[in-house]
Amino acid sequence: MIDYDLPKSGAERTEVLLRRSLGYACMALVAAPGNQQWPVLAYISLSEGGLEDDFLTSNVTFCSDRPDLPRYVDDVESYTQEALLELSAADATMMLTQ
Repeated sequence: MIDYDLPKSGAERTEVLLRRSLGYACMALVAAPGNQQWPVLAYISLSEGGLEDDFLTSNVTFCSDRPDLPRYVDDVESYTQEALLELSAADATMMLTQ
């Protein structure tokens, strides 16, 4: 997620970065055609990054959940490498209507 305009650290960076990532993921999921054979999911990750792992970064990844292929992440609840959120189109719709 683009973050060049944000401070290097602090609550403002965390809040804006997460809000941008959620907004981007939700809008993309809602815009995706609903008649897909396999559901589209978004994964938002927050982790320390940069050249020296010294500031918070965010990534948004989209994929489909196909029964014939391994999942992007098997168990989100037990994932410990970074903060990770899995969103479906239904999740996105709910978040955007609140």
